[in-house]
Amino acid sequence: MKDPKRQDWVLVGCERSRQVHRHVYGDDSPCIELCPKELFAFDGARALMRSCMVEGSFELCGNVAILPWGAELTLIEEAIRTLLDLPPPSS
Repeated sequence: MKDPKRQDWVLVGCERSRQVHRHVYGDDSPCIELCPKELFAFDGARALMRSCMVEGSFELCGNVAILPWGAELTLIEEAIRTLLDLPPPSS
């Protein structure tokens, strides 16, 4: 299968999408960010999210556990337990 011919388009995606675009077309395209990791307001609330930029285990960013897409249930449980073990936010 051939790659689509390069057009004057706007890429709607994340860093991984930009990497694929660069690999296929050899340049960058204007982009609208779609990554939850980039768009999430890290306001202290505990949260669980997925990111294609995380591989293997999970990352803890403050009170947010970021899992890879396709994470096994045991890894999700570990991330939730880690979040629950965090100290409560200070007032």
